[in-house]
Amino acid sequence: MIELAWAAGFFDGEGNIHVGVTKHRWKKIVMTVAQAERTTLERFQRAVQEGSIRGPYRTNHGGRGAYYWTIEGPARCLKVIAWLWPYLSEPKRTQIDAAIVQWNTYQSGLDLRRHNKRRVDNVAADVPQSQRLAADGIDDESNIKILEEGLENAC
Repeated sequence: MIELAWAAGFFDGEGNIHVGVTKHRWKKIVMTVAQAERTTLERFQRAVQEGSIRGPYRTNHGGRGAYYWTIEGPARCLKVIAWLWPYLSEPKRTQIDAAIVQWNTYQSGLDLRRHNKRRVDNVAADVPQSQRLAADGIDDESNIKILEEGLENAC
């Protein structure tokens, strides 16, 4: 639980969620975190149990290369969002909501909430017991409800 709180704070300050376009003009929802130190991203990856780390890639500033933790796809992104949600700041929640709205806009007739309702409802089952979402005595069902309300408000 402490690692999830740390991961949320780290993503809050350093992370990004956005809708990108592939070279074939397909739309994708993506979460990323960039860092000069790979070890910090490895800790984040262990905490959220998702994503891949790539790099180092040379920067425009001629300094050290940057490493990138990345995940793509609504199901994988929602899983990480659900784990971090209780610990995220309002500005980061707003960024997540905006990305979900943009994703829904790009999907002709596909509603992210409806498409992933099963995933959101079963997030607690996907999370290992030792890392269940429980902040300050709030149980898993309350956290899932908070996440669903955030998603509903976004759409």
